Amino acid sequence: MNDDTSYTNLQTAWTSKRYYEVGLIGFILGVSNNLYLFNNIKILGAGFIGPCFFFFLIVGIPLVILELSLSQYGQKGMIRIWALCPIQKGMGYLCLLYLLTMLVEELSALSYLARYIINSFSSQSGWDSCNNYWNTEFCFTLETNVSRRLDCYDAIGKYNCDKAVWQSSHCQYWWNVVQNIDMGLFQWKSIGYCFGVTLIAFAFTFKGIVVIEKVVYWSLVFAAIEFTILLYCSFIQHGSGKGLVYLFHWDWKLFKKKSTWIICIKYVINSIGLGSGGLRTLGAQNKFRGHSYMNSMMLILVTMTVTVLYYLLYLSLCGNLSYFSNQTIEEIMRDEEPEFWSKVPRMLQRLGGPKRLWQCIFYSQVFLILFSKCILVTFVMVRTVFNRFPMAENYFVITSSVVYACAFICCAPMFTVFGTFLLKQLTWIACRGPMILLMNFIQNTVILYVYGLTTVVDDLHFMLGFRLAFYWQILLFLSPVILCIMWITSLWDFYHWLKVIYLTVAEKLIMNAAAYSPLFISIGYPIWYMRWMIWRCKFENVLRPSDNWYLSDPILRKSRQMFSAMSMTKEYLYRQTKKQEKAAYDIDIDETIDEEAA
Repeated sequence: MNDDTSYTNLQTAWTSKRYYEVGLIGFILGVSNNLYLFNNIKILGAGFIGPCFFFFLIVGIPLVILELSLSQYGQKGMIRIWALCPIQKGMGYLCLLYLLTMLVEELSALSYLARYIINSFSSQSGWDSCNNYWNTEFCFTLETNVSRRLDCYDAIGKYNCDKAVWQSSHCQYWWNVVQNIDMGLFQWKSIGYCFGVTLIAFAFTFKGIVVIEKVVYWSLVFAAIEFTILLYCSFIQHGSGKGLVYLFHWDWKLFKKKSTWIICIKYVINSIGLGSGGLRTLGAQNKFRGHSYMNSMMLILVTMTVTVLYYLLYLSLCGNLSYFSNQTIEEIMRDEEPEFWSKVPRMLQRLGGPKRLWQCIFYSQVFLILFSKCILVTFVMVRTVFNRFPMAENYFVITSSVVYACAFICCAPMFTVFGTFLLKQLTWIACRGPMILLMNFIQNTVILYVYGLTTVVDDLHFMLGFRLAFYWQILLFLSPVILCIMWITSLWDFYHWLKVIYLTVAEKLIMNAAAYSPLFISIGYPIWYMRWMIWRCKFENVLRPSDNWYLSDPILRKSRQMFSAMSMTKEYLYRQTKKQEKAAYDIDIDETIDEEAA
């Protein structure tokens, strides 16, 4: 494919480079950059930024360059790209399954966000008071905290009141109304919201990329405007400066704990979407000579900027709440309330002006970000199906509807008593923990050690027009080692978590299957698929690239075959010339010295 080649199919054409870059940004922003970011800040405090930026630099940048550039070079998505090493063909199908897990998680979060946004407009929501049927006697608000505790002292005594579990009105709204754990098997309202969100997402998807790119673009624009307004309003509140100063109060003891580094690398991997196959599918739709190197730098910069901005928003809100509640920021962070669904609404309640407006703005901007991510994940999955089965491209509406139907069916158990705990813990603890680290370790080991780092660098040199710096080559070479160490460490913590949490034998088996499924699928499927090669002991055909991997354009293919030999010849001749010039210069110097001495 040459530089002038453009996509003409309605479902594959990015109408401009701007929409393509916005699509990349929309794909990396999602649950990890919002929901789990607040939980990580709660656990690690101000020390969260340092290790995150460290992993962004040594792992994030080189692996994003590798994923975007290599898929752009081969013009192949997450399944067909493994023609570079057929033994790992099963990894592409595993990435497709992992994307389905991501889509299910996005839909469940969107259903909760839709419920919060709608209730923000209603005066009957009641999450900011303790006078509702779902509230217990140990409920409190910021205004009634002292009075309700004094009433409790008079009723049952100080010892019993201090021993009781006190919860804010927002926390009880989340557990007793939204989660609705004790009121039936299914959370029917949440399922209804999920069904509505799924229909809306499908309505913006089945028309193809022409509609998708505009929806993603304007969703991110409006989300950025809303976030800017909210961030500015949080900065001008009382006590916000105290919270921002807390950014520099690092607890250096946290850096000695391995859990700190595990949390940070999991956040980096999941916030960028490394190993999921999405970046590879989107990168394959860029032009052959596209600026994948600059796109990679742009994605890392956007992710780091979003992390810092949400971090500043959280700290400024903590400072404002500390000002009104006479609590320290450390005490507020140690609170056991769910950060995103309970503590943040309580913080937003203290902002000046219409209280429900701030909550609506906060949750709507997160909704827009997750909605664009949901659409892009679906688009990537549909494009992967088309890449594997080209005949299905004539049935874009049917394929996208099947993807959404599967996601909704898998999402329904998330709103049950079983799914509230196990499935959500399985999604984050196992799938977004040891599983994604193992997937990245296997994929990058195969690419960099089996296919070869030198071959990868030569491929990217031929495509980009310049050779990757030696610094990035070293980081690429070391990235599988770093991922292996972090995977083993996270697996150790995962088993420690299984021992601490009370689970049945069946539940532990499910968790173990989720942790080890990448190894089973990535090795088992290609062994079965290429059993005749292995039976005939043709292992070299299993490990070396197949004919489907090489460039389809005959001119580019021939140029690539000549590229390495020609480059090495030029470099050899250049070095020989430099040696001869240096030798001649040394002879002239010696002759000059002899003449002066004579």
